Amino acid sequence: MRWFYKEFVTYAKQKNMTVLKDDYNFIEKCIRNMPQNEQRDVMRRYCTVWNAVVVGTENNVSKQNLGRFAANEFLRRYVE
Repeated sequence: MRWFYKEFVTYAKQKNMTVLKDDYNFIEKCIRNMPQNEQRDVMRRYCTVWNAVVVGTENNVSKQNLGRFAANEFLRRYVE
């Protein structure tokens, strides 16, 4: 999971995504048993969902919360 922290943290910062420690823990729990290539694909989709939601939102706090919720919901459904 080392790649996850290095690549995802860098990407999240570049995209101004405020990813909380609880988010990292949730994501890691969901993807840790997947092959690495699937983990990368799922995380790309996770970020796409987050960023798609925040595009039309003006308030930064609302933007981050809406993006986080949508991305976490995507991940929750993916692993079910």
